[in-house]
Amino acid sequence: MKGSEKGPDHLFGLAFSGGGIRSATFNLGVLERLEELKLLPFVDYLSTVSGGGYIGSWYLSCRKHRVKDARERRRALDHLRQSSNYLAPKTGFFSADTWTIAMVWLRNTILLQTMLVSLFALLLFLPRFWSGVSRTYPRTQLHWQP
Repeated sequence: MKGSEKGPDHLFGLAFSGGGIRSATFNLGVLERLEELKLLPFVDYLSTVSGGGYIGSWYLSCRKHRVKDARERRRALDHLRQSSNYLAPKTGFFSADTWTIAMVWLRNTILLQTMLVSLFALLLFLPRFWSGVSRTYPRTQLHWQP
């Protein structure tokens, strides 16, 4: 009897955390172990984030398509492993995916460095600016008096 048939106090939930492909790999191991222990049919709720969502959606797809026997499960797992290059499906030095990732990384690095250099330049320029303002305007002119 499933937990939902017993009542709300006996529901069993499973949560897969994020962390990219490492999380997905770990969560796949959790799923396989729960299956070996025959505990997987008792899961009523599945909560996933990021890499956990990657493996959670694969698991739910297998449940939807009623993947039962070991041969079908092996085919589904092989498909998952072949499709796990979701950032760069076509690998290789001359592939568009590789160059896109490299250029996005380069653009973001240059933008970050530009922002940091600008911030430090501003911090170094402020004392000089303030000394120029204080020399240009005498102290009596800097205070507003009604």
